[in-house]
Amino acid sequence: MKEPLVDYIAMGRRIREGRRALGWTQAQLAERIGVSCAFVGHLERGEKLPSLETVARLSLALNISLDTLALGRERGDATLYFELARLLERHRAPGA
Repeated sequence: MKEPLVDYIAMGRRIREGRRALGWTQAQLAERIGVSCAFVGHLERGEKLPSLETVARLSLALNISLDTLALGRERGDATLYFELARLLERHRAPGA
């Protein structure tokens, strides 16, 4: 099996760093992206996996590119979107 593309613990650290850089509490970030404060805490600790919608909302709220937020680096162009599409395709339920 291939190594996971996204390190959710590292992504959680980037979420926390982005939030703190803006001077926001977990509750303030949660309100901006439409999730609970507890869920933000889970994300920051890498304990729960966010949906693509939540990652997009985090990216916009924290003003961090999707590449940097999810992968920890700028990839440029549409590379991230192709990688996400491949990842989603691998995990799609049969018949979906």
